[in-house]
Amino acid sequence: MAYEDLFDEPRLERFRRPYSLAVRRYLPRSNVVGVSVGARTRGDTIDWDDIVLRIRVKEKRDPDRLGDDVIPAVIDGVETDVVEGTGLAPADRGSRMPLGRTDPCDPLAPGVSIGVAGGAAGTLGMFVDHPKGGLCILTADHVIAPRADQNGLPVYQPDPRDHPNNGDDPIGRAYKRLPSNGVALIRCETERQIDHVPVGAKARLHGTRPPRIGDILEKSGRTTGITCAKVIDVGAYRGCKPGFELVPVDDSASEISMGGDSGSIWYDPETCEAIGVHCRGDGDDDFLTEWAQAAMLHYLAPYLELTL
Repeated sequence: MAYEDLFDEPRLERFRRPYSLAVRRYLPRSNVVGVSVGARTRGDTIDWDDIVLRIRVKEKRDPDRLGDDVIPAVIDGVETDVVEGTGLAPADRGSRMPLGRTDPCDPLAPGVSIGVAGGAAGTLGMFVDHPKGGLCILTADHVIAPRADQNGLPVYQPDPRDHPNNGDDPIGRAYKRLPSNGVALIRCETERQIDHVPVGAKARLHGTRPPRIGDILEKSGRTTGITCAKVIDVGAYRGCKPGFELVPVDDSASEISMGGDSGSIWYDPETCEAIGVHCRGDGDDDFLTEWAQAAMLHYLAPYLELTL
């Protein structure tokens, strides 16, 4: 699905057809990891007034060697911007873990460490109601299913790598997955109390809406805690669609996410609406290329039959 209806803002309507063409033509390529519409990057700066068709690739290649495979500067009348960088999803590097988020928690709250045996640590995103599953936890799919063929694994809080002696106290099991979209549900099976307010946040998350380019959102993650970021584009990415990308606010030199934050919820700090599920971030420590990707809850909640 190309999700052309993401572009309902008047200034984005002209991108519907070129975006759809680009998704069909370029997203299947092995070097392309995302197609979206958003602000143009010029060197180390972002031009928020110049909205273009963004194509994220694993690495930029010499146009002279690509021949007919080169991505054109204009597609169906709109300009393109080729952006480099693949991303890092799991917690496979050092992290700065806020005190308490990686400890056994009672009550359970969004923003703390969860995981499965043999996987990588992730974040408890938020609690949601499902018509058949009852109370469930929303998180990123790869947090509860490190391999594509896995399903129904017991989920622990904290992740077994954060607390090796916690293997006899699962909080639930993987219940419903949307692997290509990047999100999943865990059915709660625990006697621990429930706190709906994310660690460090002001209030419980409720409701959802589509993200808008320029939105400033927050998330509460296992590794980096509360961070703020700005929506730079909306579109489709491998394993995260429909989705959106975020970058630091005002080019601030800080990490907006790190390994272990997957599954946390990007939300509007003013309205407390849940906007997206964090799926991945950049894979290096270069603040100038800092970015994150999230799956868009407004469009995925109906597929998961969620009440937020």
